[in-house]
Amino acid sequence: MDEHFQTTPNYQDEVKEKLQVDVPEKLARYLRLRKPGANYQRLLTSPIWREGQGTTSETLTDADTEKVEAIKSALMSVPLVHATREAFEGEIQPQSQIASEGHSTYELDKSLGLDECTFYHWGPFRFPRYGDVSYLIDPQILNDPRTFVTPGDIMTCVGSDSSGEAEATIPYESLEDQAHSNVSEGYLGRLVSGPEWLDITARRIALNTGDAIMTQWGLSLGGEIKFFGALPKEYVKGRLDSEEQLMQMAKDTKTTLEEPAGRTIEYKELTKPPFMM
Repeated sequence: MDEHFQTTPNYQDEVKEKLQVDVPEKLARYLRLRKPGANYQRLLTSPIWREGQGTTSETLTDADTEKVEAIKSALMSVPLVHATREAFEGEIQPQSQIASEGHSTYELDKSLGLDECTFYHWGPFRFPRYGDVSYLIDPQILNDPRTFVTPGDIMTCVGSDSSGEAEATIPYESLEDQAHSNVSEGYLGRLVSGPEWLDITARRIALNTGDAIMTQWGLSLGGEIKFFGALPKEYVKGRLDSEEQLMQMAKDTKTTLEEPAGRTIEYKELTKPPFMM
């Protein structure tokens, strides 16, 4: 058995107890089961995941606390977005349930059960290569235990191994030690629940320490949001079919969040989506 592979009896139940989330079985076996809320506290007290950013303060003043609560309320009116190349009806299906024609999933993702999840960005934002159709998702899914969040995409944690092979094509348990550590600490060790991510996002906006930004592709609130299994259609609240519609919603959302934040959300030209930087 691979030295990195560790199995805990009923590990999905233990993950739900410690992290308050339902995740794929393959993913649950590799999550480090710290005390409840440990990953959340880690994100509050350590440097933010991207070089050059500050920290999200664990301690708030009374004024900051009031601002954070107001921003949380505003955030719960901001839809998540799921972008696709073609319109469809019904539930949003994970990659594992979709015919493979024109689609591919890396072995690293499959080995962690991420192909059993659907993926979302928070805010009216759409990176061109993901498709031109944007489904608007009720932010209440953040309160669903099947929702979990990481600050970034797993691909930001890997590159090529010593033989030159792309690490994304290698199952997690077979990664070389450094890549294994990068994924363990940089991805699995930063996984939080939807309510925790709501609080982190509100703090970052209030304290201006994060990456809520307006871009050429819309408004980004950061993070990669995942839902375990097919997303029930009742969570799908609408669809945008044009860039003009999306950018108008982004501008309106920017105004909605700037009011409780008491500041202007800055504009940045990007070369990659925020969760891939």
